[in-house]
Amino acid sequence: MRQPLSSRRSFAAALLYLAAPLGIMASVAWSCLKALLWPLSSKSKSTKGIFFRVTQLKNLPVDGLPRRFEIRSDRRDAWNLYANQAVGSVWISRKGSTEVSAWSTSCPHAGCMVQLASSHDHFQCPCHNSRFEINGKRMGPQNPSPRDMDRLAVEIREEEEVWVRFERFKSGISQKQLVSQS
Repeated sequence: MRQPLSSRRSFAAALLYLAAPLGIMASVAWSCLKALLWPLSSKSKSTKGIFFRVTQLKNLPVDGLPRRFEIRSDRRDAWNLYANQAVGSVWISRKGSTEVSAWSTSCPHAGCMVQLASSHDHFQCPCHNSRFEINGKRMGPQNPSPRDMDRLAVEIREEEEVWVRFERFKSGISQKQLVSQS
């Protein structure tokens, strides 16, 4: 038996009257949710591979003794901007008039902060006793570090400013591998 035509039309109309407001409400809810959570899903600007002005040549002794310098930058989390925050640190040494070298202070073994030994003749990691020569090379056969200290690119600009490319590397592996900072 066939259903009356008006019954089908009233069902279709009821479905349309119900679906349209639900669709509009779902669209508005999705837009609001997206706007609310946008900071969490957006890609933050990374400091990976950016050169930072760290110091001036006159602040580095020519004897090759390394000095530790903080890297400062604006840092942003999901919703806030923190101006001029410490984002890391580097060791910098100078030999002669313009021979400048820089290393990450992060130990390649476990990521702890490498310190200059009290004797000032080598670097030492306090976590697992990794030791490095003053030029960043690993010391001794029992060294737990899988590689030398991570060397960073240095540029001398305007004949006096020392700029360092600050990068982070994965610890615990023998090859130097950049850490994704997105």
